[in-house]
Amino acid sequence: MIGAVAIADEVTLAGDSRLAGSVVSIAENGNVFLETPLSPEPVSLRGESVRHIAFSKHTQSNVRGDTLLTLANGDVLPCEIRSLDATRLTLATSFAGDLAIPRTALNRLTLGAISTRTLYDGPTTLEGWENERWTYQNHTFASQSGGRLSKTFDLPQQFILRFHLAWRNNPNLQLAFAEASGDPKVDRYLFQFTNAGIEIKRQNVAEQKLVTLTTLSRPPAKFEESEMDVEIRVNRKESKLQLWIDGRLEARIDDPVGQPPDGKGIAFRSNVGGEETHRISKIQLLAWDVEGERHRTEERGDPKTDALIDSEGGRYSGQLESIATRDGNAVLRFKSPLLEKPMEIPATEVSTVFFAGIKSAETAKSSLVLKVHGGGELHVESCRFAGDRISARHPLLGELTLNRAALVAVERTLPSAKTTSRE
Repeated sequence: MIGAVAIADEVTLAGDSRLAGSVVSIAENGNVFLETPLSPEPVSLRGESVRHIAFSKHTQSNVRGDTLLTLANGDVLPCEIRSLDATRLTLATSFAGDLAIPRTALNRLTLGAISTRTLYDGPTTLEGWENERWTYQNHTFASQSGGRLSKTFDLPQQFILRFHLAWRNNPNLQLAFAEASGDPKVDRYLFQFTNAGIEIKRQNVAEQKLVTLTTLSRPPAKFEESEMDVEIRVNRKESKLQLWIDGRLEARIDDPVGQPPDGKGIAFRSNVGGEETHRISKIQLLAWDVEGERHRTEERGDPKTDALIDSEGGRYSGQLESIATRDGNAVLRFKSPLLEKPMEIPATEVSTVFFAGIKSAETAKSSLVLKVHGGGELHVESCRFAGDRISARHPLLGELTLNRAALVAVERTLPSAKTTSRE
């Protein structure tokens, strides 16, 4: 069995211990079976001891379509819409092929939600990064000394930067983003995490200013497991930022300096030594559709009817009669009591559709979560791995066959586990 271990998945256990190998299956009781060179037979790991599984085929995102479908139990499926009639929605996915889903299992369609420009999803190598004393292993950058790690991207005016930070002992990390180059005499934003807590700063060279934009009293001792998920949303069109920590919005920030920095680089600077360590993983850079997001956060309205919000913010209540594909483009047919006849509207002009009669809070979820590229999450009751395929049982969709390469991670939603959700 040792020779069968060709894929280096990484299993994180309680206490931050890690094992590398190939995940064979996850049983209904949550136990994980792992093929590893340490044992001639697959090792059984108790479900409650497994916090996170990161898969080795976490490669550049290959998401099909730009729509997010939310099911009645809150699960999210990135997809391409094919058709809708009175009984079911037909769609295509990159992780499970074509699916036909009963209309009674639908909660919401969020159209245009997935950026077609995933700028970066990794790390997978140090190649392409300007590096000073950082190392790479198992999808993670690590530093045990002072040093800088930087790269230039095709950053748009509005973008989202995400990464996972883990540390040992006393962290001292600075992240520069929206900077023009490695020259310290440039405009840029700075994220800083030290024993004093978290800060977002703005460096403005023209006025020789380093302005603190926000401060969080969150020193390392506040993070029991010495790790955090960081998300920074940058809207340079309006000189605004958002800071999210572990899936929670911590600060909405206005940049008072004026013209925002127009650089396209990011740089991690480690300022530690001795027994201190920084580990950076799960780095993502995404284009951010700010206008579309505003529409998608609106309330659904009357739950007894379907509701449609167009890309300009207009709201209609009534019934979504159908979705059909014409000349390669989806068209929605929506009937409203306020309109003389049903309107037909291209999917490109629709922000959100809510389906009638769904009470997602009353729908139970399984505790095993599969996370797929494009922000998808599926709660399944069990899953089994066979080569590049995964067999899983979903409480609403039944038996599924998933593409392993589309799977980012598996998590257990137990009280002791740390889970993250992003809006």
